[in-house]
Amino acid sequence: MISRSHTYSIALLLLVSGAAFAQPTPGLPPFGSFSGGPFDTINNANLNVHFEIPIASKAGRGLPFTYSLTYDSSVWMPVTVGSTTTWTPVTNWGWGNLTQASQSVTGYVTFRTTLSGGCTNDGHTFWYWDTFDQFYYHDPFGLSHPVPNLTLSDWSFRGEPCGGGAPASMTQPTNDGSGYTITAAAQYQNAYLSAATNADGTAVAPVGLSTDATSTDRNGNQITASYNSGVTTFTDTLNTTALTVSGSNPVTFAYTNPQTTTSSYTVTYTATTVQTAFSCPNVLDYGQHQANLVTSIALPDGTSYVIKYEPTYSTQPNGPFTGRIASIKLPTGGTISYTYSGGNNGINCGDGSAAGFSRQTPDGTWAYSRSGSTTTIADPATNQASLTFQGLYETQRTVNMGSSGTLSVSTCYNNNCSVAPVLPITKVAATRTLPSTTSSSVQATTVSLYNSYGLPTEVDEYAYQAAGSTPPGSLVRKTATVYSTFINGPVDRPATVTVYDWTGNTAVASTGYTYDATGSLYSSSATPQHVAVAQGWSRGNLTGIARTGIIGNQSFTNYDTGNVRTATDRNGALTTYSYGTGSCGNSFVTGTALPLSLTTSAAWNCTGGVQTSSTDANSKTTTTTYTTTTNDAKFWRPSSVQDPANATTNTSYGTNPTASESALNFNGSGSTADTRTTLDGLGRPHISQRRQSPTGSYDSVETDYDSVGRPSKVTIPYSASAGGTSSGSGTVTTYNALSRPLQVTDVGGGWTKYTYECAGRPAWNRG
Repeated sequence: MISRSHTYSIALLLLVSGAAFAQPTPGLPPFGSFSGGPFDTINNANLNVHFEIPIASKAGRGLPFTYSLTYDSSVWMPVTVGSTTTWTPVTNWGWGNLTQASQSVTGYVTFRTTLSGGCTNDGHTFWYWDTFDQFYYHDPFGLSHPVPNLTLSDWSFRGEPCGGGAPASMTQPTNDGSGYTITAAAQYQNAYLSAATNADGTAVAPVGLSTDATSTDRNGNQITASYNSGVTTFTDTLNTTALTVSGSNPVTFAYTNPQTTTSSYTVTYTATTVQTAFSCPNVLDYGQHQANLVTSIALPDGTSYVIKYEPTYSTQPNGPFTGRIASIKLPTGGTISYTYSGGNNGINCGDGSAAGFSRQTPDGTWAYSRSGSTTTIADPATNQASLTFQGLYETQRTVNMGSSGTLSVSTCYNNNCSVAPVLPITKVAATRTLPSTTSSSVQATTVSLYNSYGLPTEVDEYAYQAAGSTPPGSLVRKTATVYSTFINGPVDRPATVTVYDWTGNTAVASTGYTYDATGSLYSSSATPQHVAVAQGWSRGNLTGIARTGIIGNQSFTNYDTGNVRTATDRNGALTTYSYGTGSCGNSFVTGTALPLSLTTSAAWNCTGGVQTSSTDANSKTTTTTYTTTTNDAKFWRPSSVQDPANATTNTSYGTNPTASESALNFNGSGSTADTRTTLDGLGRPHISQRRQSPTGSYDSVETDYDSVGRPSKVTIPYSASAGGTSSGSGTVTTYNALSRPLQVTDVGGGWTKYTYECAGRPAWNRG
C-alpha cells in the first residue's frame, strides 16, 4: 500500500450525462503492483506510466507545502454516447496540477447523472429532479477512489412541492484502502466536492463554489489557495506566499528565492496535431485535431525536462501524434523512452491502457507485454517475470531466474485467490515459494489484516517449510495494532502496538499511546493561517507513551497548533520548547530548555522555511547561509556553514545540475577538506571525490550501474580532475533476479560467491 504526503491539484470535472466510459486507473493505487524507477513508476496491472516533477517544497507548521506536477500516460479512453463509442483524451493529456491550479488543494469528484421523477400533487404537473451516483474522488495525485453508497439529488433545491429522492449532501468513506472520507453536495442540476479528509485528519475543501480552496490539518493549521485575475497564490502555514501560478502557455510557477528575487519553473505547450490509428473494432478513432501538449518544463537554473510524443504512423515521425509519451529527457541528462507494442498499435481496446511497450533507460531496455490478465516483464539482464492480475490486484508472480530456479509469490485477497476482491480489502495472504538447487523448494506465508481505512491491524508471519505443505508453517510472530477511536478526528492514531511470540497469545513487547489528555492543550498567541477546530473534533495529539517492561512513561503537552510544548521522559526530566519571535508564526522551535538548566536556541528564515543558525547548550553558534551567487540562489540550498570555531564550509553547485562540491579551507588556506559528488544521467551518485589540496587534483572513486540499475562496479581510488572518470578495475558485484548478490569479485581476482538455501538465507564461500 502506498502512503505519501500531499501534493496539491484539482480540476472540476463532471461526467457527461448519458455517457459511459472506461479508463485505466491512473496514479499509484493502494495495494497496487509497481516497477520501474528511479524516475518513473509503472503500474504492472495496466502499464500506466506515472511520474511526478517537484516544483516547490517547504517546511510548515503542521502542514508542509509541497507542489508537484503529475503525469499519467494512459491518455485515451473509449467514451460511448448513445450508440457510438469514440476514443477520447483525458483532461490535459494526462498532466495534473497544471489547469485549475487555484483549486489544486482539493482534488475533484466525478459521478453519473440521471433524471429522476415520480412526484405530482395536482394531477397535472409532474415534478422531477436529478440523481447523482457512482461517485469517484480523484485525489491530488490523479488517483481515482470509489465512494460507494454516495447518492445525492437536487430535488430540494428546485422548488418541488412534494419531496423525494436522495439527500442533497452526504459524507461517505472511500473503500479502496486510501483512507479518504468524502463529503459531496448537490445543487441546481450539479454535484460538487464539499470536502475530502484523509486518514490523519487533514481536510481539503473548495471555498464554496469559487476557485479558492483550503487545506486544514487536524489542529487548524491552514494552507490557502486564492485565484485573482488569472493568478493563483498559495499562502502557507507560515503566512508567506509559497508559490504563484500564472499564465496559460507558458504556465509559470514562481517563488521567492534566497536573494529575495523571483525564481520560476516554466511549463511550455506546443500546438500539435493529434490523431489515433488504433483501429479497434467498435471504437471510432480520434480524427486530426490541434492540441496543446506539454513539451518542456524549464527549471530556474536553465535546465529542463523535454517531453516528446509517439507518432501516429511510424512512417511519419513528424506527426500527427497519438498524445502518448514517447520520451522524457531529465535535467540530469538521462532519457527514458517508451515504444508501444502489442494489441491494436499498442493499446487495449477495452479501456485505453497500454498493451505493451519497451522502456529504454540509460542502463538498458525493459520489455512489458500483456495478454489477458497476465503481464510479462523482461529486464535487461534477461530475467523474466510473469504476473497475473485480478483487476488491479496481483494474485500470482513467477520470476524465472535461469539456473537459480524459479521464485513464485501467490497473493489472496479477502480469502479469495482467483477473482478480483470486493472492496474494501480486509485481508491479504502472500505466500512466497523460494527455489533451491540442492533440496525441495520452501515457502512461507504472511497474512495481513486491514481495517476499512486500509490501515494494518494485524500481521502474522509464518515460518518456511517444504513447498506444498499444508497447513502453512508455524507462526513466528504476530504484530497487532489497535487504533484510537475518536468520534470525529484522525483514524490513523495507534492506541496499542503489540508483538506476540510464536503462540500468538503471549505478548513479548507492547507500546501504548494516549492522545488529547485533559489539561494537555495550551493556546498559542497571534498564530497566522490558523483556524479554530470544530466543536467535538479530536486533534489526535500525542500526550503519552507507555512501554511494557520499562518503568515510567513519557508524557507531552501541546499547543493548539499541534507543536509540542513540553516533553517529560520516563525519569521525570522535563524539556520545554518555546516558539518566540522569529518562529515564523509559532511554527518552529526558537528555544529549548533542557534538564540540568541547559538551553539551546535557533533562528529561521520564514521565506524559505529554513534554519539559519543554531546555538548549542555551550552557547556555541553554527550559522548557515543560503545560496547567494546568481545561479545557485535560484534554489533554497545551503551555500556555507560556519561552525563555532568560525571555520566555514562553502558549497557550490555551479551550472552543472549533476555536481555539487563542499570545501573547508584551513591552515591559512594551505589545507582543505573538499568533497565533490557527481551524479549520472538518472541522478544517482556516480563519482565521489576528495581534493588532495586547495589547488590539486582529486582522489576519486567511481560507482557504475548494471543494466538493471544496480551498483555493479566500484573502482579502486584514482586521481583525476573534477568529474574525471576511470577506466580502471574495481570490485564487481553480480546479482540474481531478486537483486541479491551472487558474486563479489575484488580487483585482485578474489571472490565471494553466495548461494541461497535454508529458507532463502545466504550461504557463501570464498576463493
